[in-house]
Amino acid sequence: MVQCANHSLIEDAELSRLLADLATSDSTFASSLSDDALGQNGRVGILTGALGTAALQASASEAVAHLLRVSVFPRILGLSRDNDYWCRGMQEFAVFKAMYGTALVPTEYEAADFKLGRWVSNWRHRRDELSKEKIQQLDDMGFVWDAEEHKWQQGIRKLEEYRSEHGDLLVPQSHVTSDDFNLGIWVSSRRHGRDKLSKEKIKQLDDMGFVWDVEEHKWQQGIRKLEEYRSEKGDLLVPHRHVTSDDFKFGRWASNRRHGRDKLSKEKIKQLDDMGF
Repeated sequence: MVQCANHSLIEDAELSRLLADLATSDSTFASSLSDDALGQNGRVGILTGALGTAALQASASEAVAHLLRVSVFPRILGLSRDNDYWCRGMQEFAVFKAMYGTALVPTEYEAADFKLGRWVSNWRHRRDELSKEKIQQLDDMGFVWDAEEHKWQQGIRKLEEYRSEHGDLLVPQSHVTSDDFNLGIWVSSRRHGRDKLSKEKIKQLDDMGFVWDVEEHKWQQGIRKLEEYRSEKGDLLVPHRHVTSDDFKFGRWASNRRHGRDKLSKEKIKQLDDMGF
């Protein structure tokens, strides 16, 4: 109910609804209401006190108007924008997942006029500000809270799959999995960024037999094959086209050492000389 200047009462449902919304959203405004103002019907009554004069009434009206304009309305509008921002982000996130089959949204990604990448990054850094309900909504959609850890675990799974299929971890740099994961680049990045990895992650890769230095790995592999060949054939005259039972192109390896002697270190030349190469 609204009390007019002549003290008559009229009902204004829209104003009642607005004031009720304001009161539940702004503690300062709510404290200016009478104790029984917020009833089950959502109506409110402003506790004005004894406003005996027109001047006092005008002063109170100005104070209320200032409170609404400076404090309450901006806060309510902000809440409304936040809610719209959340809903729009959830919609665009669902569309992104349907289109690309992943929840890893690039930071700079924009959908139409909505900066989805920034929206995703925003909630990763502000998770503690979200309600349990919103966190659950994101979890149910497969939201990635830690992108780096997610990519690490994804890379480890792809490495295991590659080893199961190929029998080693010598992933070519250009290798891309059937689901478009750039495993070759992921592996190369781990090799060149070893000093940035934690001890736990280095051990995890070591336990898998990860190859940190491909050239050194191939060298040691060739030396082992030389020893096996000498034990079986009695010499080191490896034919150029010789391939071992595990598909190691041993003849080409030996030929490359011969033609590339000037590129070998003194230590490696001596190691071959000592074997009778």
